[in-house]
Amino acid sequence: MELTMRKHLLSLLALMKLISLLLVLCSISQTCMLSANFHVLYCFQSAANIGNYLEYQNFQYDQWRYILKVL
Repeated sequence: MELTMRKHLLSLLALMKLISLLLVLCSISQTCMLSANFHVLYCFQSAANIGNYLEYQNFQYDQWRYILKVL
């Protein structure tokens, strides 16, 4: 169950990063839409940052679990 949850989290993180990248490309190609896209981009970037933090926490959790298993 934990592995399934992690896969879903990483899939969601990848999706958020892809949407963030697409919004950046859209705002570059349509500079008149920059202000409207900026707010949406900021929301997705914040979500991606939270996702990166959660991914890092999962990595640390795996390290500690491995250390405790070895001990």
